[in-house]
Amino acid sequence: MRLEHIVTKIPGLPPPEGAHQLVWSYLLDAVCADAYHAGVQLLRVALPSSLASELEARTVLAPLPTTTVGGQQKTASFGLAASRDSDLRSYRLRFGLLAPPSLRGRAFPASSQSADFDLSSSLFVYTLRTRLLGIPMRLFNLLRQPLVADRALIGLRHEFTSERPTTCYYILEIWSRSKS
Repeated sequence: MRLEHIVTKIPGLPPPEGAHQLVWSYLLDAVCADAYHAGVQLLRVALPSSLASELEARTVLAPLPTTTVGGQQKTASFGLAASRDSDLRSYRLRFGLLAPPSLRGRAFPASSQSADFDLSSSLFVYTLRTRLLGIPMRLFNLLRQPLVADRALIGLRHEFTSERPTTCYYILEIWSRSKS
């Protein structure tokens, strides 16, 4: 699978540092894994240049057979890239209640999905439980009690994403082309 990075800006998007670097790792892994399993040959990713290193880590992907849909290459879009008529999949990024007010409720791409796509699944990332577990982790690190801090870190990793709707910072929606 090939990745095509279209450099765009999302005003107000936090830099990929700390927890947000882990977020982007989860998001891009989920998108690339789903695209791979769906047989996508070209994934167009429209994201800020600050995420270029995260994308570069995923450019060495296993080659896929050159199967096509109606003689066309299987493609998909993620980020600010609006889905095209030829896309097999479309990945939409939304921001939940934990995001700053300037991002909250926004979706990329901004246009709603066409009737040709069905919502396959959603991934809720950087959840409220994660944010709350970060408090004891930092506190016990300050108190020099690494065992308790490590337990909080393990709990944090288990609660970082959810497939069930929950209060979170990022929401990844995976849309697939309708069968009809």
